[in-house]
This record gives sequence, structure tokens and C-alpha cells, in this order.
Amino acid sequence: MLKRFQNIFNLLRFLTMEPIIFITMLNHTMKQIPTFQMLQDKLCIQRYNLSNDYCHNLPTMEIDPLQMKSIILVDVTQMKLYINIIYTILLIIVSIIIGPLIDQYPRAKRLLLIMVSIMTMGEMTILALNSFFYDISYYFIFISYLINGSCGGYLVSLTTIWSYISSVTPKMIRSLRMVFVELCIIISPPIATTISGNMLNLSTPFIGHELRNYTIIFIIGILGTFINLLISLFLVDEEIDRKCLRKYFPSNEIDEQENRNNETINQSDDIIKNIFKFQNISNMFRTFIRRRKHGIRLQMFLLIICTIIIMFSNFGPTIFTYQYTQKVFAWSSTNYSNYMTVSKVINIITTIILAPLFIKVFKLADLTLALIAIHLILIQNLILSVSSSIWTFYIALPFYSVNSLAIVGVRSYINYGNAQPFSVGTLGGRRGDGGGGLSRPIQPNDFDDSEDDRFGGGRRGGGGGGRHRLTIGQRRSERRRQEYDDSTSNRRSERRRSRLFRDRLRDRYN
Repeated sequence: MLKRFQNIFNLLRFLTMEPIIFITMLNHTMKQIPTFQMLQDKLCIQRYNLSNDYCHNLPTMEIDPLQMKSIILVDVTQMKLYINIIYTILLIIVSIIIGPLIDQYPRAKRLLLIMVSIMTMGEMTILALNSFFYDISYYFIFISYLINGSCGGYLVSLTTIWSYISSVTPKMIRSLRMVFVELCIIISPPIATTISGNMLNLSTPFIGHELRNYTIIFIIGILGTFINLLISLFLVDEEIDRKCLRKYFPSNEIDEQENRNNETINQSDDIIKNIFKFQNISNMFRTFIRRRKHGIRLQMFLLIICTIIIMFSNFGPTIFTYQYTQKVFAWSSTNYSNYMTVSKVINIITTIILAPLFIKVFKLADLTLALIAIHLILIQNLILSVSSSIWTFYIALPFYSVNSLAIVGVRSYINYGNAQPFSVGTLGGRRGDGGGGLSRPIQPNDFDDSEDDRFGGGRRGGGGGGRHRLTIGQRRSERRRQEYDDSTSNRRSERRRSRLFRDRLRDRYN
């Protein structure tokens, strides 16, 4: 027991990635409400030349004397759609470049974290200046998203952190550290939503001439990003972390990983050339579309399409939900943020409770869990489409709380088995972790030959105790794989016997 507590204490000393991901997700969520509320207010004042009082009371206005509320909300929703399209395209392009870069040049992880921190500080600074100098055009808000999207934003941070943790952390504590990262990811959005929504709607702005408290929220984001920059500059060092963790958690596995990293570094001297290497893109598509045995390529296509549909159903409504609540319920940013905080907390609680219940107690497989969550999402959308009552909005909340199980189930099936640490970068570039709009593209080395067995046969079900729960197709694939292994073993035995026979003949005649 004492040794276990000592190991936990030693692990906490090296948790440098967890504060970075917590602050990254905090900033990413915290800026959403004030950014689009500022866009809405500026549209109201600058495009339609309406008074400050009218624009300030627009969200909670039940009786609209000028009949302009619907027009303004539609314009804001369209601009949010354009922003999300541009942002998603940039993330796709960056993910194609960054995924192979992380695998081929491990030292780039620290440089990427520094780059994302600097670019995010620039994004937050532009937003703060846009709110402080209130007469600046609302089109400058697009520039902030271009800056964030051009460096990959939170997607690059997530991909880099997963790869970094897999690289430096021994296998014996890797799962524990992954849990810490997941906790940071799921805890930060409710905190950020509560802070931004309630602070934005304070009666007295910190800066008198602005309509709401945008600037102070963006300043908090700048300070948080500056902390990330300091951590990346002075605390993140892959070689030192690996040596220290090897000291406190000795393992042969981490020595092998260090050798892999050294070999990869020696093969990647020209990093700039590797960044813009067209072969990475061609390898990506060849890896994805190449023929595979047991119908695995079709499974991959269907699962990727399923992932995209789930992403659309989860993140599509977020484009118009804030404006929808203003139009139908006359909600302020405080009401909306409180509702979203409650929904996220319920989502966390239900995921923590239901996932082990379905997997450990009911012995459900990953795809079965995903199908249950998808049907509940369908019920939620049906409830919301039937009525626009506020009670309907709350009734649909429990069904929304399980939406994360859908993507987790599909992604768990795709990534079944432990990914090799040196391919986590390409895995992260393809996965849509917390993404919006589109799932990320398949990266090269994402599915190697060893993963054919992962899809086709020997796939473990959700139950514990090592018991296999295989479908008919999986049992057939398992049988074919066993036959292939047996035939391979027989051919090897025949080759050994032939070599022995030739050696005996050579010895006899010599």
C-alpha cells in the first residue's frame, strides 16, 4: 500500500501535460459564448444601426417592437456556419500535416505545443482588442479563427499530448495517466461554460464602453494560454521525462520506446521537408483504400461514415442552439450557460455510471453500446422536433447526456487493442476527439497489417474475465485466421526440414 501511494506521488510530479490540456479545453470552451455574443451585438449595432439598449436586451426580448430579432439571429447563425466551415477545413489540412510529423519527428511535440500556445495567445489578443475597441468591424472575428485554425488549435494539442504521454509513460502506469487526461478534458467544459456565461451577463461591465463583459473573459484566456506557454518552454522535455519516469517506474518497455524514438529522430533530420511531403498524403489514402482480407476495408468505410454522422448529429445543433434559445425562450447568456453546464455535468455522471454498467454488468460489446447511444440521440431529436416548449427542452436533456457513448463505442471498436506509441500521432490526426463538424481524415500507418486481426478475428467483447463474445462473422474470421496461422506454421516447418535435408546432403558429399 505504501509503495502504491509512493508511485502515485511520483506520477503527480510529472503531470505536465494535464495542466496544458485542462487550460486548452478551458479556453476553447470559454471563448465560445462571448465570441458569438459579441458577433451578434456588433451585427446589431454596426450592420443595422440599432441602439445599444435594443441590442443589449435583444436576447431576453419577448416582444420585439422593431421586428428585427429574427433577422439578426439568422445572420449570426449563418456567420457561425461559415466560421465553422472555414475552421474545419483548416483543421483537416493541419491534421494531414501534423499527424505524420509527430510520428516521424518526436521532438516536434514540444515545438507544436509552443506554437499552439503562441497562436492561441494571438487569437485571444485579437478578440480582446475587438471587444475593447468596440468600433472595429465584426469581420475581424474571422481573423482570430483563421489564426487558431492555421495552427490546428485544440486538435493539435490533443494529438500531441496523446503521443507525448504514450512516448514517455511506462506501460504499467500509462492507463492511469490517460485517465487523468480524460478527467481534465471532461471537467474543463462545465467550468468554462459557467464562468463565461455568468461573467458575460453581469450588470456592470468591467470596461464601461462595451456592451457586455467580453474583454475580461478574453484576458483570462490570454493569461491561461501564457501559463501553457511557460509550461511548454520550461517543464516539457521528452527525454528528461522519460529518464525520470524510467527511474521511478522501471520497465523494459520504455527502453524499447526510447530506441524507437532515437531511430526515428535520426531518420528525420530535415523536418521542414517532411512537413510538406506529398508522400504522406498519398500513403494516407493508399493505407485507407487498399484491399484487406475478411471484408475489413468495408468495415472501416462504414465505421468512418458512422463517425461522421455521429459528429454531425452531436455538433451540428451547437451552431444554432444559442440563438434558438434566445428566439424561443428569450434566454440570456446566463440561462444558456447554466443549462449547458447542467447538461455537461449530467453527461459526465451518466458516462461514468452507464459505461461500466453496460460493459461490465450487461457484457455489451462496443458497437452495441454505440447503437444504444445512437438510438437515444434519435429519440432526443424527435422530442425536440415535436414541440418548442421549454419543458420539452429539459425532457430531452437525459437523452442528450449519453451522446458521448456513441462516438466512444465506435472509436473503441476502430482502435481496439493498444496502439503503438509511435503511431499515436497519426491515430490522433484521424480521430475526431472533441472535434466539430467533420471527423478527422485517416492518417498513414493508421491501420497496419496487425490491425486486420483486430477487426477480423479474435476481437474481445465488452465483458470482463477474458471471456470472448464473438459474433458469427467474428468467429468465422477467427477460424480463417487460425487456419492461415496453421498453414503458415506448416510452411515454415517444411522449409526448416528442407534446409536440414540440404545441409545433411552437403555434409555427406563434402
